Amino acid sequence: KKTPLSEFDSIKRNGKIAIKFNDDDELIDAVITDGNSELIESYADAKPTVMRPTGGAYNDTVKAEMKKSGLPLILWSLDTLDWKSKDAKSVENKIVNNVQDGDIILMHDLYESTYKGVLNAIDKLQEQGYAFVTVSELAAIRGITLEPGEVYSSFPPN
Repeated sequence: KKTPLSEFDSIKRNGKIAIKFNDDDELIDAVITDGNSELIESYADAKPTVMRPTGGAYNDTVKAEMKKSGLPLILWSLDTLDWKSKDAKSVENKIVNNVQDGDIILMHDLYESTYKGVLNAIDKLQEQGYAFVTVSELAAIRGITLEPGEVYSSFPPN
C-alpha cells in the first residue's frame, strides 16, 4: 500500500529540505539534498514532475538544484488563504471572485473547509465554462514546455 501524496508534508522537515527565513519571512538560505524524488516514488509509485517550494520560497540555490533534479518550480497566482480563514465560504469566494484563465490556485488539503469551499467553487466555475487541469496539462495547452529550474506562477492565454 502506498502513502497518499498529501502525507508528504513531513519531507520538508526530515532533513531532505532545509529552508531558513529571516524575521521578515524573507528566504535567507535553502539546502536541498538528493533523494526527495526517490523517496516520493517509493511511496507513490511515481516520481514528481514539478516542485512547489515550501511557502513559495526559493533562491538561486533552489533553482539550480531543481535544474539538476529536472524539476520546474511551480508557484501560484491566486492564494485562497485557506490556512488562515479555515472557512469554506471564504475559500469559495476568494476563488470565484478572483480567478482568471490560466491561474494556478494555492490551497491546502489539510482543512475540511478548503475541501468544501473548493467543491462549491468548482461547481460555480464549471457553470462559467472553466475546465480544471493539472499544472503540466495547463502548460501544454498554452504551448509552454516546463523547463527544469524555471519558475512558473500562471499560464494566461496569449
